[in-house]
Amino acid sequence: MAGIVRQSAYASIAQRAISASYASTASVLLGSVVSASYATTASYISGKIESASYAATASYALTSSYVTNLNQYVTIGSITSTPSTEATLNVYPPIIPGNGEGGQILLAASGGLYTSASMLDTYQNYFRILRGSNTLGSNTQLIGLDLHTGNLSVAGAVNPSAWSTGQVIKDTILSNTEVTISTTTIATSTSDTDFLTYSYTPVSSNSYLIIHYHLANYDFSGGTGNDSYISRIKVDGSEITYSTQSTVNGNRSPVLFPLMGRYTNSNTVAKSIVVACRRNSADDSITITNSATSMWLRITEIAR
Repeated sequence: MAGIVRQSAYASIAQRAISASYASTASVLLGSVVSASYATTASYISGKIESASYAATASYALTSSYVTNLNQYVTIGSITSTPSTEATLNVYPPIIPGNGEGGQILLAASGGLYTSASMLDTYQNYFRILRGSNTLGSNTQLIGLDLHTGNLSVAGAVNPSAWSTGQVIKDTILSNTEVTISTTTIATSTSDTDFLTYSYTPVSSNSYLIIHYHLANYDFSGGTGNDSYISRIKVDGSEITYSTQSTVNGNRSPVLFPLMGRYTNSNTVAKSIVVACRRNSADDSITITNSATSMWLRITEIAR
């Protein structure tokens, strides 16, 4: 038996050697080499190499940590043709594959509180990300990419942190019960009646807020004489759009509602959105209909 074989040029039959450190070749024929540290080649035929740390080549070792350079193509799985030379690591189907099952890589869970392992595989022309366990395999598809059409299916919600210019980030449509309506009598003076308020928190710090307010029914028909009014949308107190309406000697004019405007947003701080109306030159107030079918507020956040 060879208890210790150090710095030898060739230790080809070092059966059951405790250490074959720095050997050019530390091979096993029948027994085992406990350690073949820094060996140029550490391989086996019938026995086993328990440790082949820092070996340049370490075939079939139970532990082959810190291999200096695995300068070769590696193929894993069942293959009946010549593997691709485009990749240095080729993962083929298992020896007994399922229907359409391709190669699969398992990324093991750490255990304890964390038991969900991840798998990457190909299956019937799909690339998939799967969830499962270390020992029982996959049980849930999380992401599937059709390799022919490019279509992507995702089991959960997609929550991006970046958007292309013009992409819709969030679209919010609110009924009259989802906003605050302070009064149904508006334009009581030449000062604004802030009759609708809503607080919106932007998702992005680099976006536009497209705000659209629809009011189907408002009335000031009970008055007499010539009246004119101004409606507007304000964001954090600043006007982003307005409209006017008047009754002057029977002439037609624009209408107060609907309103639409754009606000340039640069942070994710909550924004106060207000719809207001006031008299321009009038002595009559306006009554609005506060109902689910008459009133809507829409806020569309778009990347800029």
